[in-house]
Amino acid sequence: MARSTNAQVDVQVFDRIDPLREQWDDLLSRAAYPHFFLRRDAVEAWLQHKLAGRRLRIWVAFVEGQLVAALPVVDELGGISLLVVPDTTERSAPLIAQGHQAALDAIVARIFVQRRLLRLSVKNAAEDDPAILALRSAVERLGCVVDVGERFLSPYLIADDNDPERWVGALSARFRKNIRRRQRVLEEIGQLDIRRLSGDDPQIFSALASALALEAAGWKGQAGTATLQKPATAAYLEQLYRAQVARGVLELIELRCGDQLAAFMLLAREGRVVNALKTSFAPDFSRGSPGIVLHYHEFQRLVADPSVGQIDMLGELTTSKADFMPKTRAIEHLRIFAPGIKGWATRWALCRALPELRRLRSRWTRSKAPGAT
Repeated sequence: MARSTNAQVDVQVFDRIDPLREQWDDLLSRAAYPHFFLRRDAVEAWLQHKLAGRRLRIWVAFVEGQLVAALPVVDELGGISLLVVPDTTERSAPLIAQGHQAALDAIVARIFVQRRLLRLSVKNAAEDDPAILALRSAVERLGCVVDVGERFLSPYLIADDNDPERWVGALSARFRKNIRRRQRVLEEIGQLDIRRLSGDDPQIFSALASALALEAAGWKGQAGTATLQKPATAAYLEQLYRAQVARGVLELIELRCGDQLAAFMLLAREGRVVNALKTSFAPDFSRGSPGIVLHYHEFQRLVADPSVGQIDMLGELTTSKADFMPKTRAIEHLRIFAPGIKGWATRWALCRALPELRRLRSRWTRSKAPGAT
């Protein structure tokens, strides 16, 4: 463990999370946004099953003995990368207590200047995340160059007015009509029932197993991306879900048609934010779009709940998600380069020269292929 003190800020670096266990979630509770994926149980599960031999370093800052900022990173080629968890709905962000920008400034100065880091990669950073904004402020103040790479739009719903009728009224008439039609298709197959299971239900773990089996039987299984097809991911998520069930923040929502599971949603609450972690449907019921029908009813329930302020749909905006009239936020890959000529040279090499070399190599390979003219 190394140590450096900058004014009132004490910067340290750890190679494991155990010494920070007592203060980690307290720091999360004082952050501007409740990052469920940065809770200690989520990070510990990720480290156990997904670190894959890479070196972990957790840069932290204390003020008067209290943990006020944390930047967990892992080594990657040419630099370091901010820890990204969980695997299925990736986001990354530092942890910073409100009012402690100077602490994050001190961490950034330490790793870029004293440690002579050339590049920090921040994958899937939400553009409106207060912690990401604080990180960008810190690196720009230091003189770092920020390059924005791949980006996509991610949907979320605002539920501050807790008025489900208003939300339904904002949906297109065509979409509402389509929901009613598809619900009738399902009702012709069997009676519809929505079942909700949470931490106090003894059946939740068997129901979770059934839900993941349903996912593997659908299009994700055909694409090879289902949870059960990736042993490390399955082990990680099992540990994470058990921890979330124990905390009482995980909820499994089932849509049953007759005695069969037609679709499910997996939700995790953190503060006033509900995160839609996972959803899937049974292929045999695809004609009735059970996943969309379930989302329609559950979103009404969540919007009406005064304890809910936002529903983060996570992942990328799709046509089916867009039908629910969500707001969107950009999720970006930030590449942060050290200040000065070395940072500019590294940026040119990785963001300009390397892609051009790959393009030329691909062009040359195609030209040598049999039948090429």
